[in-house]
Order: sequence, then structure tokens, then C-alpha cells
Amino acid sequence: MASRLAVMNRGCLVQIGTPAEIYEQPNSRFVADFVGEVNLFEGKLTAAFNCLALDVAGLARPIPLPSRTALPQGTTATLALRPEKLRLWHEPPVEFAIPATVASVGYFGGVSIVHLMVGDGRLLKARVASAAARCFTRGMAVWAGWSPDDGVVITR
Repeated sequence: MASRLAVMNRGCLVQIGTPAEIYEQPNSRFVADFVGEVNLFEGKLTAAFNCLALDVAGLARPIPLPSRTALPQGTTATLALRPEKLRLWHEPPVEFAIPATVASVGYFGGVSIVHLMVGDGRLLKARVASAAARCFTRGMAVWAGWSPDDGVVITR
């Protein structure tokens, strides 16, 4: 098993790290998309209640960003969020979540991928235990949310 990996893009070294570092903390949109599945949200940084947030076209509310985000307001950025970080609810939760519709559910043994459509036509993927995925069916309205610290803010 590799203890360190190097990711290259068009002959240029773009990130070196352990497999976990590269997967959990990609330093660019290319790395985030290259190493596993990822949900990407593009927008501009804005002030929110006690945090920075990402104002994304088509979403009703800005997305709260990780507490470690130290960028100026107005910066264009991408939030990378792995499918296993998404949580799904049938009712609006107390924490941040966006309304979505289940587009399909793909069964892969112990894990299922729930494909979601949000209001602006954006597709998201949530990876959940197959036992939990049984309660989600095509066309069902749900809420998709995550902890702000589960996302990674990328500026390149």
C-alpha cells in the first residue's frame, strides 16, 4: 500500500500527500474530481451568521463554509463535498440542508448511491448504507445536508 501519492495534471505535479490527505483535502478542483466522486458547488464567498458562506446561483441560501476558511468576501471558490458526507432527511433538519428530489437509487451491496436533483437542476450524489437507502424512492422530496467542516474550499 502506498504511503504517499503524487497527482499530476498534464505533466505537472499538482499535489503530494497520503491517500487520505489527497482524498479528504484536495488542493484543486482537478484533484477533487480526479480522486473519487465529488459534489462541487461554485460561487462567491459572502458573510453569513457567524461564518463565511458560499453564495451559489440557484440555491436559496448560501452554504456555510468550514470554520478554517480564511479568504476574503467576494472570492470565487468551489466547495468540494464527498458523497459519503451528505446526510438525507425526510423533514427539514435544524442544521443547514437544501431541498432535493430523489432522481434514482443505485444499489451496490452494502452501500447505495442516492442521486439527487436540487432546484436549479444540479445533480448531487449521496453515499449511504443500503439498509438506510431503502426508505428513499424516485421522486421523493428530501433534504440533503452536511456539516460545514465536511467540505473543502478550493480556489483553483
